[in-house]
Amino acid sequence: MIAFVAFCVFSSAFYFHALDRGKIFVGIGATLCPLLAITCTYGIVSMTGSRVNSLLFVMPFLIMGVGVDAAFLMVYSWQRQISHNYSSPERL
Repeated sequence: MIAFVAFCVFSSAFYFHALDRGKIFVGIGATLCPLLAITCTYGIVSMTGSRVNSLLFVMPFLIMGVGVDAAFLMVYSWQRQISHNYSSPERL
């Protein structure tokens, strides 16, 4: 999943001639955050001794879907701002 997101971000940045190392870090970071959330959730559930149910098995796929979607939206908005040649204060 992380490699796929990094490849997509890198190839789109290369295609639009806006290759920047920060975009790849944003894509990888936005993928790692949901993975860490899933790991933390499983750890808390295990520590409390709760029973494992079917929702617990579906939840990682939903969290990863939202996380990867957020990564692509962040990179797209970044790409849109760069294409309009905004200055740094206007971007913030």
